[in-house]
Amino acid sequence: MAYPTQAPWTGIGSLQSDVSSLKQELSRKAESYELHSINRRLDHLEHSMREIRSMLDSLRNRIETLETH
Repeated sequence: MAYPTQAPWTGIGSLQSDVSSLKQELSRKAESYELHSINRRLDHLEHSMREIRSMLDSLRNRIETLETH
């Protein structure tokens, strides 16, 4: 149930302002956490891709060696 906004100098108006500020802060923290989480996952993916590339390069070299013999 939404209540009408009260003047900020009243007790209820002050609480409404505090609640609004807390909601905004929580929203920013959630967005920040999501970005941090995505960055961590991207770093992990990048590391995995480098490992795969190294393995493929090694495999390619082994195949080329076998083909020349």
